[in-house]
Amino acid sequence: MKFYTNLFVFLFPILMFSQVNGIIVDANNHALADVNIYTLDKTTGTTSNEDGTYQLQINKEGTYQLIFQYLGYKTIIKKVEITRFPFILNVTLEEDAISIDQVTIISKTNPALKIIQNAIDSRRKNLLKVKKYTADFYSRGFYKLKNVPKTIFGKKVGNLGGSLDSTRSGIVYLSETVSKIKYEYPSNFS
Repeated sequence: MKFYTNLFVFLFPILMFSQVNGIIVDANNHALADVNIYTLDKTTGTTSNEDGTYQLQINKEGTYQLIFQYLGYKTIIKKVEITRFPFILNVTLEEDAISIDQVTIISKTNPALKIIQNAIDSRRKNLLKVKKYTADFYSRGFYKLKNVPKTIFGKKVGNLGGSLDSTRSGIVYLSETVSKIKYEYPSNFS
């Protein structure tokens, strides 16, 4: 009963302020943290926390396709008709079984060292092969804190602007970047 009380106390603020929310678990009903959740058009997205809960800020009623993606699990696309808020959508992800035949590597040296050395040795020659290119670049990074003390050197830490949950853990920095990068020989990189 205490678990359900704690779950309600934790979820109640989420239900009050978020538009689409729920819990993401695996087939054994274990919470999945850091699952990527986003709309098909990629304009709105979030990740699940350590308890598997998430909140996705969608402000308009309508039909949406929500993508749930996590490494090692099958990606799910859910088509939902949102007619009222808050909208609850709990999801169970299935493991993506990938198997390969047995691989045996016997070497006294690390085979990657030869590949890396060849790449270094061929750097100049390969640079001249490509005079210019453009590429779409995506990067994602976050800082997650666990068990943050209430005080550090006698100063109160607080909840870091709402970033920490009741266990004093949470994501305090999240950055996602989509860029277009360009390179032109000899060294013009932007």
